[in-house]
Amino acid sequence: MSLKLLSDKDICELFSISRASVWRMTSDGRLPKPIKLGRTTRWRADDVEQALASAAKGAAHA
Repeated sequence: MSLKLLSDKDICELFSISRASVWRMTSDGRLPKPIKLGRTTRWRADDVEQALASAAKGAAHA
């Protein structure tokens, strides 16, 4: 099984948001906590996609 990890830059490109937005969404709980690997920070791709999909679903019902 392959575990795909995303950097903040990857998330920015995928969802057309700024790095500041990635970190703000992480700190307020809209994105999952990242994984620290040495000096790098990564997010599990599955977790990010699920979090943003549920946020979009919630926005559609608002």
